[in-house]
Amino acid sequence: MAKDIRYGDTGRRKMLAGANLLADAVQVTLGPRGRNVIIEHRTSGIQPLVTKDGVTVARSIAVDDRFESAGINMFTEMAGKVSKQCGDGTTTTIVLARYIARQVLRAMSSGLNPNGLRTGLELATRAAIEDMERRAQSCADERSIVQIGATASNGDASVGKLLASAFSAVGREGVININLGNGLEDEIEFQEGAHWEQGWLSPYFITDKTRRIAELTDAYVLLYDRPIKHFEELIPILDQVRQAEGSLLIIAEAVEDAALAGILLNHVRCVLKAVAVKPPAQGDRRKETLADLACLLGGRAILEENGDDLGRVKLADLGRARRVQVGEDTTNLFGGAGDPSVVAERLYGLRLETDRLRSSDKGSPTGKLHDLDELQERIANLSNVTATINVGGGSEAEMKERLQRVENARNSVSAALAEGGLPGGGVGLLRCRKALRALSSTDIAVKHGIQIIADAVGEPARLIAHNAGEDAYAVTSRTLASDDEHWGLDARTCRFGNLFEAGVIDPLRVTRLALQHATLTAGALMTTECVVANVPPEDPTFGYTGEWAAATRENPRI
Repeated sequence: MAKDIRYGDTGRRKMLAGANLLADAVQVTLGPRGRNVIIEHRTSGIQPLVTKDGVTVARSIAVDDRFESAGINMFTEMAGKVSKQCGDGTTTTIVLARYIARQVLRAMSSGLNPNGLRTGLELATRAAIEDMERRAQSCADERSIVQIGATASNGDASVGKLLASAFSAVGREGVININLGNGLEDEIEFQEGAHWEQGWLSPYFITDKTRRIAELTDAYVLLYDRPIKHFEELIPILDQVRQAEGSLLIIAEAVEDAALAGILLNHVRCVLKAVAVKPPAQGDRRKETLADLACLLGGRAILEENGDDLGRVKLADLGRARRVQVGEDTTNLFGGAGDPSVVAERLYGLRLETDRLRSSDKGSPTGKLHDLDELQERIANLSNVTATINVGGGSEAEMKERLQRVENARNSVSAALAEGGLPGGGVGLLRCRKALRALSSTDIAVKHGIQIIADAVGEPARLIAHNAGEDAYAVTSRTLASDDEHWGLDARTCRFGNLFEAGVIDPLRVTRLALQHATLTAGALMTTECVVANVPPEDPTFGYTGEWAAATRENPRI
């Protein structure tokens, strides 16, 4: 395929033009008075999507210019990383990165040294993060959770209360699933479940492209401690699950390409919905962990040491879960079908083993500590309570829009519980300017890099004020004139006051990651000297085959 190549400032400017298109589209959603973005559905005749979610807007933008497209993809990938780590803050990240990139390229055009600029950016970013960590406050009380949830869901206090009750039941590390409901009102239910840090083995398993997750309902669960090398090994159990009109979660040591291709083909063609993931734990712990899962799900683990053969597995050997949700890095099971008395008996045995190990004088202290940690983790997994929030609404479009807001609120609350919170409305970031003014350097490029970050930290606050109909620079000037670190503009009421008391709180983790990734992306753009883009051939069918179309056929209702 032919290539189009741009060098130096020409290539950087073209990429920045794409980033500007992206930032202009997402910045209108920032703040409680931000506007919605309507995205046309890829299928003609299907209702368009109405959203205020920055990463959803970012993923929907595509342009014909290959160099502008490279800039859009670069910033979208950055926003996706922030969303992956904390689930929120994508819009803030994009507008920060665009502002820093603009100022950096302008400084380079003036002849300033890129290495010095980058040093200044990194120095100022570290100082800003240290200042925010110093000022962060704990947000573990119920009132703070309600306020953070309400702020992140566009001022919906009912969402904040719903999340407060959910987190009080499952704990700050607990699993809360957000799902489309069937009624007008939001509902919450609690059930036994499991969670571990392993995701789907192929993105083609995804059933919800907006949320990038694979979901199964009323699923059978196969627990297998060996690799699956050939698709033929799975055919007997797949036939049984299909006849039972169920779906299947395959938890196995590994699934080779030959077997994975067959599972995917059945999945994307809707012959049998199935998702493959790796099991939790490692090494010798894996067998016991699979046995714990089998107890929780009401099935049994298919283990090599028992002489089990995959070809002889029956439907009764499989576990059951009311709902399965698999992301890129996590797997969540909700509503295991295991007998509660059997689960309680296993928990009792694990607690007895824990007490015995603590009272024993045998073994090294390090080994005992390692074994105790493993037992505590198994106990936590078996006694885990999960929550499912079923989002209600008057129409499907309304429910999908509210589902995104509830998910953002859940992620914001989780981030605040983990690292604390700052005054919202961009004020927590804006207040870093005082700490940045204490930095200095004899190198003019380093000094200018520090000044770029000092100016950039006010960009979210300016845009939030602008979207609320206020004079952006007047708002930031008035905010900085106050010595009270919590004082600023509440964009919902357009009144100044103590933002913590008003319930306007931003999680520290979200703000910190937004600034870090924005600086890294602007630095990468700054050091780009050559951009290589593909020139597509004139044949519109180039690269497409019938097999590819069949394997990636989409459901227009998703």
